[in-house]
Parts: sequence; structure tokens; C-alpha cells
Amino acid sequence: MSTDSALGDPAPMTAAQPPFEPRREGSLDFVRPVPVDPTGFDGPTKPQAAGAGWRRTSHGLYVPSDVDGTRPEQRAIEALSARAPGAALTGWAALYFHGAAFFDGVRRDGSARPVAVAVGPGTGRRVHQGSLLSYEKLPDADVEEVEDVRVTSPVRALFDELRCPPHARELVVAADMALAAGLDILGEVRRMTQSRSSWRRASWVATALEHVSERSRSPQETRLRLIWTLDAALPAPLVNQPVFTLDGDLVCIADLFDEEAGLVAEYDGAEHRHAGRHARDVARYERVREVGLEHTSVTGPDIDNRRLVVRRLRAGRDRSAFLPEGARRWTLAEPPGWVAPWGLASSTPARAMRRAS
Repeated sequence: MSTDSALGDPAPMTAAQPPFEPRREGSLDFVRPVPVDPTGFDGPTKPQAAGAGWRRTSHGLYVPSDVDGTRPEQRAIEALSARAPGAALTGWAALYFHGAAFFDGVRRDGSARPVAVAVGPGTGRRVHQGSLLSYEKLPDADVEEVEDVRVTSPVRALFDELRCPPHARELVVAADMALAAGLDILGEVRRMTQSRSSWRRASWVATALEHVSERSRSPQETRLRLIWTLDAALPAPLVNQPVFTLDGDLVCIADLFDEEAGLVAEYDGAEHRHAGRHARDVARYERVREVGLEHTSVTGPDIDNRRLVVRRLRAGRDRSAFLPEGARRWTLAEPPGWVAPWGLASSTPARAMRRAS
């Protein structure tokens, strides 16, 4: 795969990101648009609809004017309400309803993405402001209800999301973050991609899935991993890998880990700048070096400078000890009773996959 053509530069991030939680918790907060009601009981009367107390969302539908139309779920429900009853949210909006926090409908530059709505085969195709309509087949098996809202299944939603046209690397980020949110659907998405290979842009899905990791925990970790593999052309790293002393004490959980070289690479977001977190980071760096590992880190402003990150990763690997297993003061063997955080599975499958590649 060509790094520049297929998975080249992502759009720059304009603001520091808060600590990322892949799973959206809590119920959704939305108000369904309603038509005019002459009684004023189930909706605004016609004079009320024309006043300042109500906001029109689409032809003949209204919500109270104090309803925040920028919330992801509100944008989604307003777009869906404008469609025929058989339509369903898909893509990012459906994934957000399924609990994946990454899919808030906002691009990295802060602009709003259109709401993807699957309407099924039909006529009268036209552009709808704020919506991206799909007229492809919508079988009943592809549709579920979340909080009484029709959405596509997580599998169809991610399949559709990976056929939308953001930058190619961001499709890999999207796939990783759906999995990080606990949507255990990778195998099913692969099968859907094969069975619907003739669908528009299905090849994009197949390409993105070549680079997916079920162990990534944040978008920036994925972006760093893609620079590692595609730009720096380094051996595929282990992801969120626990590393221990020979006595079984935890050294760190490395965002990216090169087992051969003994290199730890981590993304340090804005939360790492706080004094308490910085102190813990320094202590972790010391533990890493005490056992003979090399460490390098990348910050938010760095991640969009691929050449800088490549130089840093390669320099870190050049400094690494490359010690044979018998001479190492660290191990990936999990001590008895070790419980991986964040719901990560044992590192054993990841190591086996890495060695088989």
C-alpha cells in the first residue's frame, strides 16, 4: 500500500483533546420533532410554531427553541425525523447511539459532519442539508432500535461509516474506536465487507480493516501507530502492552511496544501536562529506563508532524538495546493474578499475532 496515496496525511487537529473515554455512558438526551397540533397538546399550534418559542427542524416539524440542536443525538434525531418512517440512522450517528463516544459527528477541525441516514432503495434522490442519504438495500436484519430510535446495527453502521469520505487514515481510527467502545464486531464487519464487495466504496472498508487494532484505546494512539507502521516503516508494534519486571511488578502499559528492540512509545495528551500526571509520567519513564527499555513520547502538537514523529521513533529504536530474551530485565509474561485494565484481553494473543506477522 502506498503511504501517501492510500493513507497519507490526516487533517490537522486544531485544539488539545481532553482525556478520551471510548465508551459513551448514560442515556441519550434528545427531543423528537413534532408537527403542528391545533390543540397545542402534542405540539405547537400554528401561531406558536411561527413564534420565538419553537424552532423548525424540517418541513412541518418543530422542537422548542431552547433545545440544543448541536448535540450529536439531537442532530441525529432531527435528520432522521425528516425522512420516511422506514429510514434508520447509520454511520457515525448509529455508532454514537450504540455507545461509541468517538462518533460525535464532529471532524478534527471542529466542523460538523452530515448525519448519515439509510433510507433504502427509492426515487426522488436529492441533497438534504445536514444529511447524507443512503439508498442502498436496508434489510430488516440491518436495523435495530436504541431508545425507540431506528438505527442500523453496529456492524452495518461501521460498514457504512468506513465508506464515508474522510481521510483514509481516519477510517482506521474510526474502526479502532468502535472496537474500543466494546463493539465486538470486527469479524462480522469483515464478513459484511466480503458479502457486499460490490457496494460503493466497499474497498475502502477492506483497506481500513487491514490496519485495525482491537487494543487501541484512543484516536491519537491509532494515529501514532499508523505513523509507526506506514511512515517510519518499523515492525508492527504491540498495542497497549503491559510490561513487567522479572519480579512481576508492572513497569508500564506501553501505548506501542517494540518487543525486539525494547522500545516504548507513548502519546502524551493534554492531561499529561497537569502537575500530578506529569509527576507520575516521570516516575514511569524512570521505571522504563531502570529495566533497560528505551522510551519516546509524542505530544498533541507533534502528532500532525509526521516527519518529526518518524525521526523520533527511529531515533528511539536506534538507541534501543535489542537485548536477547535471556539478558532482559523486563518481561511480557503476566504474573499470577494479573488483571488487565480497561477490559483489555491478555497480551498473549497480541504477541502471537505479532510474531506470526
